Amino acid sequence: MSKKENCLYFLRQILPELDIQDVKVTPQKEFNKRLKERNTRFDIWAKNKTQEFDIEMQMRNDSAIGKRFRYYQSQIDKDTLPSGKNYRHIKASYIIFFSPFDPFGLGQAKYEMEVLANRNNPESVIDTNAHWLYFNSLGHDDCLSYDLRNFLDYMNGKVNEDSDFIKKIDSEVKDYVASPEWRHLDMNLDMMLADNTYDVEVEDIKKSIQMLKSVDVSNEKILNNLKKHYGDHFSEEELKQIMKEA
Repeated sequence: MSKKENCLYFLRQILPELDIQDVKVTPQKEFNKRLKERNTRFDIWAKNKTQEFDIEMQMRNDSAIGKRFRYYQSQIDKDTLPSGKNYRHIKASYIIFFSPFDPFGLGQAKYEMEVLANRNNPESVIDTNAHWLYFNSLGHDDCLSYDLRNFLDYMNGKVNEDSDFIKKIDSEVKDYVASPEWRHLDMNLDMMLADNTYDVEVEDIKKSIQMLKSVDVSNEKILNNLKKHYGDHFSEEELKQIMKEA
């Protein structure tokens, strides 16, 4: 979603209350070059004069999702508040995760985290100017916009051909798969699959396989990378069987 038009529309679907008028989308490789000493990888990073947005695709059921939010927040804060500036000038930031898993187990499609002064008083919200959102593609919330729901379905392998937005996203994904960047497939799949190293579960592997198939990665390349990451836990025949079931 590196195209400004798609990114801006997507952010408006996620955060309609902000009435976002414009953003600058920074290519991942350029942002990583600036943060190379921090070894940070942001999937989609966009900003305007008063706000910064980080959108992440989370490939596994992460039991430490809170710590992952905190880590990304620390990296964004280093960029949004230049050295010597007063903390009062820090921009509003939005960290947004999309995943085919529900780490909170409540069945919701959308979760929004807040810091409370008193955990027994939901109105005692502390204004940190940092906003954390988590979208579970398998959840069901009536409050989602038409195209935000379509995007969650797209994550699950369902393409709504009646949605112009989804058609644009699908086209952009396929263009990326055909690009020189994606040709370094081992590196890209390493990033996508390495997250599962500590939770070697068949269902997690199936979700990763489904996501890769949805962007037309060949079975041969998927199998090679599965062997690389899960070869110590599963035989080649077992991995092939998991691929058939995915």
